[in-house]
Amino acid sequence: MRKLNTILSVLLLFICLLHGLMGSFMLLGISSGAGKFLAWIGVGILAAHTVLGLLLTAQTFRASRSGRKLYGKQNALFWARRTSGLAILLMLFFHIGVFGRVQDGVYILFPFTTVRLLTQLLLV
Repeated sequence: MRKLNTILSVLLLFICLLHGLMGSFMLLGISSGAGKFLAWIGVGILAAHTVLGLLLTAQTFRASRSGRKLYGKQNALFWARRTSGLAILLMLFFHIGVFGRVQDGVYILFPFTTVRLLTQLLLV
């Protein structure tokens, strides 16, 4: 299960990088699409990765409960990954629809405010 979760995370990183590259080309006027279909495939992979992560976290809780010790220092990397994953998941909700929308086949940009900039910087 951990290997599958690792494969999903690498695939998700690749899709995110490709989506960012395509979005940059669209904002520069070089391309007409930001890879929205690719982004939704990434959301599906993210959902699977999240479910596996939750299962692994529950497994860790069960193992620590039987030993009656949490081993916080030894599991610091594990909990840092869970915490950063949750933060990224929250920032993705801010990312969806932050740049603009398509209306009559034309991409219309929203005003890019300071709050929107901060949410995108936090996502990165």
